[in-house]
Parts: sequence; structure tokens; C-alpha cells
Amino acid sequence: MANTEFTVRPAVISDIPEIVNNMLPAGIEDCQRTGLHPVLSIGSDMRYSDTYVAVNSDDKIVTLFGFMDNIFWMHMTNEVTKEPFKFLKYAKRWFTANAKQPILCSMIDIHNTGLLKMAKSFGFKVVNVVPSGLNNTYYLQIVRLCHTQP
Repeated sequence: MANTEFTVRPAVISDIPEIVNNMLPAGIEDCQRTGLHPVLSIGSDMRYSDTYVAVNSDDKIVTLFGFMDNIFWMHMTNEVTKEPFKFLKYAKRWFTANAKQPILCSMIDIHNTGLLKMAKSFGFKVVNVVPSGLNNTYYLQIVRLCHTQP
């Protein structure tokens, strides 16, 4: 898989089964800690967001992500583990070119260190630690200020 290329397209409801059946373990654990079923969580995210999927050259979904006003969120699949550095490089370029909101924020489960590293590479900064009230779980509030030129 040395020449994996990625593309981004709008997400559709029929993408949900592929995403849920192939979620990274950290994503599944995140849903379990909050008590949300992944299908309902993703369905809700898709309903209220501009939602996209990144697809690899095998036409497999690598990640589902979206922008909900000034909130950015992401659900990754096991496909990301095939070529993580190549995907990170592509995703960072796409995100930088397409995230036009003056400020973006999100929350990351404190246990999901891989997603935190990715968010930091996208320019997000941790601004607060918040208890969730569920199973002694904490979330990191992250923010990214986008510098737009007139």
C-alpha cells in the first residue's frame, strides 16, 4: 500500500455501518464511557454538522469528521492504522485549506492520546480539563484560532 491516496467527499447515512464496524478501539471506548451507542452518536453528529469522510485508494473510509458551527469532531476507523503518517499529512493539508471558521473548538476524551496528538498537529491547544460526570472520565477542551487574511 505504498501509494495510498486519500480523497474527501460528503458523508451519507449509508456510511455509518462501515464506520461503526471498523472504529478504532479508542473511539469505541469513548462511546462506551459516555454511554452512547456509536450508531446514535454518529447519526446525531451527522444530522447537525457539515459532515465528510476521508476515503483511501481502496475506497475504505478512514475517518468521518465534521464542522458544527465552531465545533470540529472526528471518528476514525482502523484504516487509519495502515498508513498513519501519510494520512496525517493529507488530513492536515485538507484541514488547513478547508477549516475557515475564525475559531474552532472540540473536546477529547483524556484517554484518547492519539487523537490529542493529531489535534495538536492541526493547531489546536488544550485550554481546560473538564470532568464528564460519567465513570470518572475527563475531557480536554481544545481550541484553534484560525488566522484569516482579508
